[in-house]
Amino acid sequence: MALSFLTSSEQTQEVVVTCDPEVTASAEQRSAYLESGDLSALGEVGEATRFTLKALSPSEREDAEARAGALIRSELGRLLWTEAPIEERERAEWHHALSDDERKAMSDYQAYLNRVYQEMINSSLI
Repeated sequence: MALSFLTSSEQTQEVVVTCDPEVTASAEQRSAYLESGDLSALGEVGEATRFTLKALSPSEREDAEARAGALIRSELGRLLWTEAPIEERERAEWHHALSDDERKAMSDYQAYLNRVYQEMINSSLI
């Protein structure tokens, strides 16, 4: 879906699951909706599955990070994550050369990031 940025945590965005059988839109209409986020592009959606999302305030984002373990995350993993090369082969060789402790730290940090994403999704669903 097209990225939409809400400027206030008081704003919401309704989204429809386009694979729901209630959505009778053509492939072109579905594509237009996914590109624009404009529900009217889908036409009639009947009782299709809908979600209402809200933007998170800074304090809600911090709360989500805390629930995910921000205070106990691996700082070594965070540092290694930021230092990792971008190019795929170089990154693979760099990662291969890490010590077991460093790989564990990277793994722990990746798990933390996954929990953060889940907590933010949970917090933004109404």
